Amino acid sequence: MGLRDVLTSQLASALQRAGLSFSRGCSWTIDTPYRESIDEARHYQAEGVLCVEMEAAALFTVGAFRSVQVASAFAISDLLDADEWQPHMKHEATEAGLTGLFEAALSALQ
Repeated sequence: MGLRDVLTSQLASALQRAGLSFSRGCSWTIDTPYRESIDEARHYQAEGVLCVEMEAAALFTVGAFRSVQVASAFAISDLLDADEWQPHMKHEATEAGLTGLFEAALSALQ
């Protein structure tokens, strides 16, 4: 098991213990916010990509360089699966997801 796999498994176990639902899979890292097109989003959805984010590639690059464990996890807020962007960053469900994810990450690191 590689470095990232150990920490990812610990995080998945912490999420399960907390009773939080989650999916494991690929993310699409893009370095410019709100630049995704509907066609790009649909293409990556068809490829099995679960979310769009801006940080994971950099974190994994630094982790590989430093030989430290890295895992990434995301609370889904805005949606790109319809014909237009659906912002949900200020919704209670997003806040609850972020809080649960934070607590699970702390548990995984202990």
